Amino acid sequence: MEEAFVLVAVGGARWVVRPPQDPYGDGYVFTVETELHEDGMRAATVAKIDGWKRGRN
Repeated sequence: MEEAFVLVAVGGARWVVRPPQDPYGDGYVFTVETELHEDGMRAATVAKIDGWKRGRN
């Protein structure tokens, strides 16, 4: 698994974004797991990105 990108605010809040995954292997639909952490709470979701093909501008 590739390493996640983590942004940390001065107060300690963190935003974690994992590398995009291509669940169907078609190059058109990607998912991105993301999390927010602050004050002992955690919110997480998986975002779906449609219509993006690698190598296209």
